[in-house]
Amino acid sequence: MKTAIIYTALSLLNLIAFLIGVAFLPDTVAIHFNAKGIVDGVGSPWVLVSVPAAATIVSAGLCIAFLSHNERNRKLMCAFVYAVSAILIVLGWVFFALSSQTQGLGDKINFPFALVTVLPISLLLLFFGNYMPRIKQNAWFGIRTPATLKNEQVWTKTHRVGGYAFVAAGFVSAVSSIVFTCVSGNLAYISVIVLLAALVTVCLYTGIYAHVILRKIVKNNGEEEEQSENQSEN
Repeated sequence: MKTAIIYTALSLLNLIAFLIGVAFLPDTVAIHFNAKGIVDGVGSPWVLVSVPAAATIVSAGLCIAFLSHNERNRKLMCAFVYAVSAILIVLGWVFFALSSQTQGLGDKINFPFALVTVLPISLLLLFFGNYMPRIKQNAWFGIRTPATLKNEQVWTKTHRVGGYAFVAAGFVSAVSSIVFTCVSGNLAYISVIVLLAALVTVCLYTGIYAHVILRKIVKNNGEEEEQSENQSEN
């Protein structure tokens, strides 16, 4: 619990430092860039605060981890929250640095946006997928569907298969972020599409898989009960 408090305090200090930095920015800065790095939106620099604020909120989520009675789940949740919060903090300062240059509409920045945003998320998917099979059934963390929460066997099988799926999705999106940024910067936006497609595919796959497995288990249990009844009658 002490570590969670310290990490949350550091996130708050980061947010305060960010607020002080934003106070020194011009009234209007670049707040949005398109896939080609061209400024297509300007506005108040206070919009940038949303990213470090999100990091602070995520850090506060560490407290939820300690509601879990399973020590393994608690450690995995903390590690995941640490990673998400750290990524948000870094991204916040990256966008701060870019926006502080106060480009006007139509100006272009040569910056690997897709690589900086997609690659960390892809690595997070790899991390999550690698440790997913170790997550024990709980109501806070993991693939929480009606099927996985209803049956522990379904939870275990879904997280084992889901682990491979998330690792594959993370690997594919990580490679695409590097290839489409380094080989051709004009195609960097494709890596974002690949990431979103991979996430949607994995979520749908694991949800359907859990439902199918639950139906099989219920069917097998029903057949076993029927056989048991028939044997008792004989």
